[in-house]
Amino acid sequence: MTAVAVAPKAHKIGRPVMLDSEEIRKRRNVLEGKYGTREQLSQKRDLIGLTLEERIALYDLEDLDFLEGR
Repeated sequence: MTAVAVAPKAHKIGRPVMLDSEEIRKRRNVLEGKYGTREQLSQKRDLIGLTLEERIALYDLEDLDFLEGR
């Protein structure tokens, strides 16, 4: 007996977003002002856990670190 498998539908991904150092700094300041630094969020995650918004902020801060070459 054979089964029919549905192939995944291709989705178009948007154009890449290029950030300059000024935009990276602004995004970092907004995130750190609202949620704290990456180090603070990492410590909080290890102690009591993070909310969904805090986890997203932590991932965003890690991405900004990568873009800055840290």
